[in-house]
Amino acid sequence: MSIKARHSGTLGDWQPKNPTTQMPPTFVHWVEDNKARWQQHGKRPPFFIRDNYKQGDVDKGLDSRITDELTQAQLAIQQAKKPKVEPITDYDNILEPLRKQAAHYNLDLSEIETIRAGGNPADSRKLLQLIGDKLKEAETREEEMKREKAWTE
Repeated sequence: MSIKARHSGTLGDWQPKNPTTQMPPTFVHWVEDNKARWQQHGKRPPFFIRDNYKQGDVDKGLDSRITDELTQAQLAIQQAKKPKVEPITDYDNILEPLRKQAAHYNLDLSEIETIRAGGNPADSRKLLQLIGDKLKEAETREEEMKREKAWTE
């Protein structure tokens, strides 16, 4: 992954200059030339074959650990290509940090989506007030617990 592409937010569009889609021909020829030697003499294949191929056998394909990492990298690139979700309401930019705070206190904010999708500004203001009140209560409880803990120690 390109550090510049990640920093500029264009990672989804980034493509390597020279992507490798197959094993290099010299590697394939080397394996063909030397495979019989280590199989006939009962020797173990070289470490780079044992570590990267299923049961150390080139014919069985790459180990799932490697293919899983490749799949994860491909999924990350696809996620980066997905368009950003536009806010439904003017309050979404305010709601997002509140959600994170609420998650810290394990607060249930399931009613947010219903009110948010309705798009009614009055309901959205009430929702913000409700979330603010819940967060204040949670912060107060946390402070009280800290004070009680300090007294018991």
